[in-house]
Amino acid sequence: MAGKPKKPKAARDEIRREYWIAGEGLGEIKQWLDDGLFDKQIAANIGITQKTLIEWKAKYPTLKTMFLTARRAAVHEVANALYKRALGFHEKEQVIDNKGKKQIVNKYYAPDVAACIFLMKNWAPHDYKDKWDIDVQGKLPVVLSGDDEIAD
Repeated sequence: MAGKPKKPKAARDEIRREYWIAGEGLGEIKQWLDDGLFDKQIAANIGITQKTLIEWKAKYPTLKTMFLTARRAAVHEVANALYKRALGFHEKEQVIDNKGKKQIVNKYYAPDVAACIFLMKNWAPHDYKDKWDIDVQGKLPVVLSGDDEIAD
């Protein structure tokens, strides 16, 4: 049976790569990044290994920039949410009362001490940390009380 001749693997790989690097595939990757997918998940969606994705990001600045920008935006959003939680906040919420009517209520979320501790340890580590390294130099006098003996 004579069918269509297959393109060489290198040519197929180049076509696929072009779709993801310069074609419509960039939009799909952007959406996956916005959805919070990890590199390994994105690589699987593309049909490549995570190692290949890392190589593509190193080779193609547009792709690398897209990943960095999306990650920065996510980190910024999480940091803002953590900060808000640390300070406490008010939020309007829609509830249904016992008569079935929708009402808007102003709900208060108290400051979260764990969020405060996390922020202070990370944003001001020199002032807020669990372990302090104190460098003591010089000789300290040793004072013995009356019944203490020094063992040889």
